[in-house]
Formats: sequence, structure tokens, C-alpha cells
Amino acid sequence: MSGTLYLDVPSDLAAQHIGKRMRTAIVWYRRDLRVHDHPALATALREFERVVPAFVLDPVLFTGRYESASRTGFMAGCLADLDRSLRQRG
Repeated sequence: MSGTLYLDVPSDLAAQHIGKRMRTAIVWYRRDLRVHDHPALATALREFERVVPAFVLDPVLFTGRYESASRTGFMAGCLADLDRSLRQRG
């Protein structure tokens, strides 16, 4: 599951154009770490000037009944792949 948080964020460019604002979307990655067919990312890229991806690493994912070296390694690999994929797309 993921979501998109929409914000109006003033930018340096906006200062040059009185009354204009850069529209920014934050795509919150939670469980769906895909890039190529991610619905919230596609919407944000289509409808906003700037997109900021975010992932919050919750320690609960790696402790208690979820604690596992394999799970931690898998998650680290998935996050590294997400980072590479997003950087390739700019």
C-alpha cells in the first residue's frame, strides 16, 4: 500500500513569479516498492511539477516475530533497488 500526499510548496522560482507556487507531491512508499507501474507515482508524475519519494524505515519490521536475517537482507535489497530505480528516472 502506498499513498500520495499533495502539498503546495513555495520555491525560489515562485519568488520570480508573484502569486505562483510550485506544486509538489510526496509519494509515500510503504509496502509497494515498485517504480515501473506504481499508481501513486504515475499520478504524481503526471499531475505535479515535482515529486518527492519517501520511505519510512520502521524498526518494527525487523524485530519481534518479524526478526530474521533473511527478511532484513531482502528489505535492504528492495530499498537499494528502489533507490537505483528512482535515481535512474531523475
